[in-house]
Amino acid sequence: MDLRTVMTVFHIEKEASNVHTIAEINDAQNADIIIDKMEGDEILYKEMIDSRIISNCISHKYISNMFYEMLGTAKSERLQETSLTEIKMENNTLVKKIKYYFIEKDATFLGFIDEKNKSHLSPKNDVQIKESYRLIYIKD
Repeated sequence: MDLRTVMTVFHIEKEASNVHTIAEINDAQNADIIIDKMEGDEILYKEMIDSRIISNCISHKYISNMFYEMLGTAKSERLQETSLTEIKMENNTLVKKIKYYFIEKDATFLGFIDEKNKSHLSPKNDVQIKESYRLIYIKD
């Protein structure tokens, strides 16, 4: 593991624990050091992301452009986040209703992140969404 990554997360957590830290590491075996010992918030496993993108591109010809399009550019970010409150919907709204909302806005609903920070990609239509959930979508 890169010592600079460990030291950076350590100092950020020590000086400003309210800052959300994300560490990019090469080896998943070393993630415990950052998560358990240093109380970092998130880990990005570089090799896992790279290998998944490459294997999907091999399996599905010309899909690489979709990855670029989904992520957008620095000037035009496509991945967005909102909440039920922001889109003026009630607590415990069904995913089906949220999907229709985004279709009408020419956007694509990807899923949500719950209050335990667990992500739910492409949830079923009958799942109820709470006000505390973060809705993730791709804007056109």
